[in-house]
Amino acid sequence: TASGYAQLSGTYTIGASGNYPNLTTAMNALNLQGINGHVRFEILPDYAGEPSSTTTINVAHLGPYPGMGQYNVTLTVHSSVTSQITIATNPGTGIAGRFVFRLTGVDNFTIDGGPNRLLKFTTGAPASGIGIIGLISDNTFHANPCKRITIRNIEIDGGDKTQTRVGIYLGQQSSFPGAANVAGNDNITIENCWIYGVQEGIILHGHSSRDKN
Repeated sequence: TASGYAQLSGTYTIGASGNYPNLTTAMNALNLQGINGHVRFEILPDYAGEPSSTTTINVAHLGPYPGMGQYNVTLTVHSSVTSQITIATNPGTGIAGRFVFRLTGVDNFTIDGGPNRLLKFTTGAPASGIGIIGLISDNTFHANPCKRITIRNIEIDGGDKTQTRVGIYLGQQSSFPGAANVAGNDNITIENCWIYGVQEGIILHGHSSRDKN
């Protein structure tokens, strides 16, 4: 006999009493199962953090998940949350990591902490070779651009402005920071975010056939 998992659609909660105990498990389900409708992940007040084994929370690092781009995926906090939720990992500086939360060639994804910025991303291990949120697009390693990505109403704390390289990064994974082949990247929105404790708040690093920017 063969077994499988249904594709995701609808609202799922993250926390001790939720559908998934942590964000790592929820994103693993997204990567494995894919989606067949709009999906909303809501973090509950009883969210207790990520497993110690998690260094980077990855989305689509092994390729597009089924249904990607056809429907929106939203990561936010549940309506019962009244104090800030903190997402923290200790990313390494290796090529496949480098970030607390990493989107690789993802299409149609929103991170929204709400008007009171009740969602925070941080690291307990500041280092010059890491960032907090990475939007990775590089034809050498991943054929898909990042597009229709919205990051709003969140707090980003790098932990040490003399160490952690960047808060939000769009570029390649082979060198850091490095100019990715960003042809096709489009509709990247970053708004109402508070970024601190990093060397640079935002790096958007790409190139055209004429010149780099």
